[in-house]
Amino acid sequence: MLGDLIGESKGKRIVRRILSVNPPTAEVSFEAAGSLLGIAAKENVTYTSEVRPDGSIFGDGMGLIITADGDQLSWNGSGLGKFGAELDGRDRCRFPIRPSPGSF
Repeated sequence: MLGDLIGESKGKRIVRRILSVNPPTAEVSFEAAGSLLGIAAKENVTYTSEVRPDGSIFGDGMGLIITADGDQLSWNGSGLGKFGAELDGRDRCRFPIRPSPGSF
């Protein structure tokens, strides 16, 4: 199970706020829909991202997932991503998440 994909979502950015220009750092919030363990779910996420000297993005954030069954999972996570120019115009970031204690 460690390292296995347990869910996936796709969504739309709601807010982007610039926190710093040196290094470039932004806070982003988005809503998404997808699945968690095969169950339909909606997700709300806020994270900060910093552009590194090599052009990659380091992100750190938190979110809340609510399944169609009404179960909830809050999480924290961090990871690396790339800007969309290399990825058909879409920014992408993949990262492991840590469920919050007492969640789900």
